[in-house]
Amino acid sequence: MATKPSYKHTQNPELIRRFVNSCLLSLSNHHNIDTSSLLICLTSEKGLKRLNGILGMPMSIEAAHDLDTLSFQFVVLPLIGVLTRESVCRSTMAEVSKIYASVYAHREKFIKAGIIPIVKKLIDRGYLEDRSPAADCIQWDDGYLCIVTSLSCTLLAIVRLIYQIVIHIPDSRNDLLRTVRTLDIWVHTWAKMSKGSNRDLFINKIMVKEVKRLLRIVSEAEDTVIPLLDVATAAPGTGVVEWKECRLDVNNTNSIKHAVETLQSYSTMEDAQAQALVEMLRREIALIHGPPGTGKTWISAALMQVLLANSAQSKCGPILYICRTDHALDQALNHLGNVVRIRLEQYSVEAVVDVATLEDTNNGAFKEIHRGLLRQCSVVGMTTNGVTKSQELIKTLMPKIIICEEASEIMEAHILSVLSPSTQHLILISDHKQLSPQINKYNLSSNTPTGNNYSLDITLFERIATSTTSSLLMSELKTQRHMRPSISELIRWPLYLDLIDGDDVHHYPSVRGMAENLFFMNHHHAEDVSNKNGVQSYSNAFEVSMVNAFIKYLVKNGYGEPGEIAIVTPYLAQLSKLRTAFKGNFKLVINERDQGQLEQYDLEEENEGQNCGDVQDGATIWIDNGLHQKQIALSTIENIKEVEANIVIISLARNKSENYPSSSGKIDPLELPSYTNVLLSHAQHGMLIIGNTDLMENETNNLWLSVISELGIHDRIGLGFPLKCQSHPEQLRIAECAKTFRNGAPNGGYTLKCSRVRINQKVSTCKHQYEVQCWESALKAKATCTRPCDSELPCGHACTKICSTCQKETGHSQCSLKCDKTLFCGHICGGPCH
Repeated sequence: MATKPSYKHTQNPELIRRFVNSCLLSLSNHHNIDTSSLLICLTSEKGLKRLNGILGMPMSIEAAHDLDTLSFQFVVLPLIGVLTRESVCRSTMAEVSKIYASVYAHREKFIKAGIIPIVKKLIDRGYLEDRSPAADCIQWDDGYLCIVTSLSCTLLAIVRLIYQIVIHIPDSRNDLLRTVRTLDIWVHTWAKMSKGSNRDLFINKIMVKEVKRLLRIVSEAEDTVIPLLDVATAAPGTGVVEWKECRLDVNNTNSIKHAVETLQSYSTMEDAQAQALVEMLRREIALIHGPPGTGKTWISAALMQVLLANSAQSKCGPILYICRTDHALDQALNHLGNVVRIRLEQYSVEAVVDVATLEDTNNGAFKEIHRGLLRQCSVVGMTTNGVTKSQELIKTLMPKIIICEEASEIMEAHILSVLSPSTQHLILISDHKQLSPQINKYNLSSNTPTGNNYSLDITLFERIATSTTSSLLMSELKTQRHMRPSISELIRWPLYLDLIDGDDVHHYPSVRGMAENLFFMNHHHAEDVSNKNGVQSYSNAFEVSMVNAFIKYLVKNGYGEPGEIAIVTPYLAQLSKLRTAFKGNFKLVINERDQGQLEQYDLEEENEGQNCGDVQDGATIWIDNGLHQKQIALSTIENIKEVEANIVIISLARNKSENYPSSSGKIDPLELPSYTNVLLSHAQHGMLIIGNTDLMENETNNLWLSVISELGIHDRIGLGFPLKCQSHPEQLRIAECAKTFRNGAPNGGYTLKCSRVRINQKVSTCKHQYEVQCWESALKAKATCTRPCDSELPCGHACTKICSTCQKETGHSQCSLKCDKTLFCGHICGGPCH
């Protein structure tokens, strides 16, 4: 353990020297000494008091035995060494910032009036040592004294001290800007003057590099200005409307009204969409809110077309387009030209340039080529991960227009990090009533008392949208063209009172083989609780078998093409069991995020035999080892937006009241209205839910109570799925378990005989009526006629071959019957007819 320092005799320079040098020796940590106790002492009230006393004393380069002045060489430089030691700089203790706050508080006397003038004197005289006789005595008497002999090392330590101050105290950047610029001049001056050893030359290179980094950091903070509210809500700047041919006067009410009417007349836009598009063009900060299926991606694409069509006149440069996932970014940008994706290497700008030819070139030249390529593009698309990794690149591009889709799923810090003085137009498009950002530490989310103080999952979009004092207007999209009206009704009254159903959704086809397009199967089979690696999750074996049988039933009714069937569950354990149940029977589509979480959940053994290609963030995994080529999508709620399907089957898994809510202390996803909203708003033609209605009605989330009530009013809750024969709609069967599907509808339909289908209608010679099973009618199977042909042969006998065989051969066989003709002798022939 490091020894605790003594705080007596604060103003005694000799004791201060010993104190500082002992701290430096302990923090050097050459023998893996635990320095945490020392840091705790230094950041205590007494420790900070002594530090403040030292920082407030004058200093000199010739004060070895001066009782009122600190020696720069023997006290100040070791103190700077303490403040820049790795064990201090990289400490995870929050209290360490108090040390740098104290240094910053004494910046005028310690840095500006102390260190900086002394550095100037040292550079002018060209050496660092204190050559006074008193200094020689100190070095002779004190065997543990830290002695710095290199002026290059001194300058490097000072640069690193100021760097730690600006990192720990961001508000210091503007104040220390002039100091850093002065230090930058002296560093370069000394680097040119210095003609020391190779070691000094090496240190000079590091010093120049680090002072450039420091100068860049403080310079970026120089022009950071937050605009006033009236400026932020005004029309965009020159980046959008600076051209003479502009037909929209963003400040003229009549011009705005005319633009909306023109859009409606010459496009397929309805009133709310046209109004939203114009509002996005006329405001510096524009918010577009749209419930599920209202065309948020479509309206953003229309906006991009307008901006790109006028890019030559507006000179707005590359437009920065941000989405949370690659899937959403692909949807938004696939139809645009001259677009660059900043993502993994095979899709990034590096793939355009022959990297092999640049390996031996200067790194700065390569970066310039990179930037040049991006400046030539009209749109630069990034995910939120790409944004965090490409801050320097974004600042170099200086985008004037930033469009952020799915803004309610992107943390506020990620959006603020891309804003710069060059930003003139910020457009946020989302629905804050759906998923919020995922926080790794649950206790920091707004759902907990502690996290409510931080609200890291409350986005910039949601803060503005739900604010009662903000004057920022938000455009609303109200017409949904995604869900069947009976499905949209579940979220209309509790969440979106103004939601309107488009014309197309009223004409969606019914789900084949089902009596209801929307149904909740209520059961009481117990759940299974899984706890692996400290993660609690839930599954339900009954629901897995039921969903498995139901999917096979739908496939035999003609479904299974891409985008037709998706299975959604809130829990990884249930997702894993569903994946296992379907493996080997279907082509499965699992999102990369879900697959990664499954692997973290220690279910790698489930993945054996799967053929998974390379994946990227937000990409889709294809598991194609099935006996059939029918495709099924599997997803958790968090990633359902990356799955598109006409029919969605929801497995809630939970079914045991005494185990609910979970013992882990984490709120169940089903209790969150945002998760429930996403879960219930993704299906198009049909949605089938399996779970326990009593459990869902007891949720703290009132949305489920409204959903169960709405389903009950229309008699869409039962103990089994209502199956209906397409050819015999009057015949209904309730499937309460997987066995019902196997016995009552083994091939996707009933076992009734059906004479409604006439086989081989294209063959006019066959007039037979063929009785098929009802499911064959539903599948439009090519039935085979197994009756005798009975066609009359030239000999007068009937053909004895099977009808279908004769049709395939387009002819009849030779007659194999006995000939019954009378011979010339009067006897019957009796030989083969042919």
